[in-house]
Amino acid sequence: MATQDELQRAVNNNAKVSEAAVELFVKDLEAILRKRMRTLSQELSGVDALETAIRLGGLYNSLEALGYKEQLARLEEIYAIELGSVREEFIIATGEDPITDIDIATLETLIDFDIEEIDNTVHVYTDRLKSIIQREAVFGNDFDVQDLHEELSPATFNRVKTELNTGAASFNRALTVRKARETGDKDPLYYYNGPLDKITRDFCEGILVDRSPPIYKESEILRMDNGQGLDPLMAGGGYNCRHKWSYVSKNLAGTFR
Repeated sequence: MATQDELQRAVNNNAKVSEAAVELFVKDLEAILRKRMRTLSQELSGVDALETAIRLGGLYNSLEALGYKEQLARLEEIYAIELGSVREEFIIATGEDPITDIDIATLETLIDFDIEEIDNTVHVYTDRLKSIIQREAVFGNDFDVQDLHEELSPATFNRVKTELNTGAASFNRALTVRKARETGDKDPLYYYNGPLDKITRDFCEGILVDRSPPIYKESEILRMDNGQGLDPLMAGGGYNCRHKWSYVSKNLAGTFR
């Protein structure tokens, strides 16, 4: 019979792989924008306001030539990690593989949705950058594209990371809940897993420390309030939450200590 230790090892390993994949995605996406900003800085050196506006007009499209669209397609890898995480944890809990073709189709739909969300975030960044540069050019003011990029990009990439972490974790939780309900358990049990550190939300800390081990019935979770107006079963502690619910069968729950 599988044990708590086996599940915890799987959860920890999967979380590290997922976190690393998100970090790499954001790092590579930022590298693409940084490269385009360097080139743009050279292109706009010494040109007049009209020429500046013309060259900025194709800013977003020029990112495609640097592999921007291909980079967005890599979101599939991140969601595949979450799918594999749910699969592995269910095999530990039940001895059976729960993933079906319907789950794969759901995954593809969510990938498309998150590609659109992240694409919109980058659009906001490029539009704001163009607006500032064009305004400065019209009034004949000096500007540095690289400096502007350094000023605007942190907020952009923090948002991309939040969107991606939230979307992938929500998919993990939603798939976990659906599969838990399909087991036939009247009131499925879930194990709350994730870090307990200085940045852990009070809501998540309470779940982790109020009960040992932190195993809760679905009916209990649905009555919780994370203070953000979000379903705690699907959103955990809220946006960018690092915690997830892992299904545990009644037999597996009996091995926890």
